[in-house]
Amino acid sequence: MSLSKFKRIQLEATYQGFADRYGEDMHQLARYCAVPNALTPDLVQTIRVNMRLAASWEDAARYLLTEAVREVDEGIYEMDFNLRQRFVEDFEAKEPGQVRNVARLLLSYYAGILRQGTGHPQYPLARVQQITALAFLDPEAAYEELREEFVRMGEAGAPSERVRMAVLAES
Repeated sequence: MSLSKFKRIQLEATYQGFADRYGEDMHQLARYCAVPNALTPDLVQTIRVNMRLAASWEDAARYLLTEAVREVDEGIYEMDFNLRQRFVEDFEAKEPGQVRNVARLLLSYYAGILRQGTGHPQYPLARVQQITALAFLDPEAAYEELREEFVRMGEAGAPSERVRMAVLAES
């Protein structure tokens, strides 16, 4: 997705403003939290602890209240698509290889829900997170998973889910 010059300047100002306002510990946390497509308070804490980040547990809780993310459902947050991409780019540049480690953590975090199947209330979120993680680890596998989801949704006649998966495909 190509941004206008104004949008690129605005994005860079937002990105740099976050670093200036919250400091390096929160900025690092935001980079790590840019890997998942969606966040929950527990996932943010899990990333912080398992990746041994300098941010405190208070920082992790406060992060969800910053302008970098917005609540999209009860207890589920997401970062603006372009801002998320900017954080991921910086993450890959500053800490090569760590994006893949966060992606592996994401797969592990949601594995139990995925094993329980479609009856689990968090299954759709877990499935999106699985495909997101695969996009960082094995893009071809992620493509196949997305293709299978589109076929399944077409058979189920779920237009809102197709739109949601199309947005995921962009990331």
